[in-house]
Amino acid sequence: MLWDTSQIYCSFGHQRIDNWERRLTLFSFQEVQHLSALQTSIRFLPTVVCGILTNIATSFLVRKTSAHYLVAGSSAFSAVAGLLMAVCNPSWKFWATTFPTMFLRPMSSNGNLT
Repeated sequence: MLWDTSQIYCSFGHQRIDNWERRLTLFSFQEVQHLSALQTSIRFLPTVVCGILTNIATSFLVRKTSAHYLVAGSSAFSAVAGLLMAVCNPSWKFWATTFPTMFLRPMSSNGNLT
C-alpha cells in the first residue's frame, strides 16, 4: 500500500510542477512581459540551481534530521515562493520577486522526493 501511495504522490507532484512551469512560461514571461523564448529560458536557471542545491542539502540532512522537519521546511519555502508570485507585478524588476520565486519553487518537490 505504501508503494502505491508514493507512486501517486510522485505522479501528482510532477504534474503540479509541469503545470506551474507551463503557466509561468506562457503567461507571465512571454505574454505579459513580452519576452522571447531565450529570455524566458534564462529566467528558469535559478530553478535548476536550487534543485541541485536542495538535493545536495537533503542528502546531508536526511541522516541528522527527521523527515517531518525536512518536508515541512521545504514545503514552507515553496509556499513562500507561491506567495511571492501572487504579489508579483510584471513591471517590477526580475530580482524583486521573480528571482526568489524561481529559486524557492523547486524546494518542495526536490526535498520531499529525495
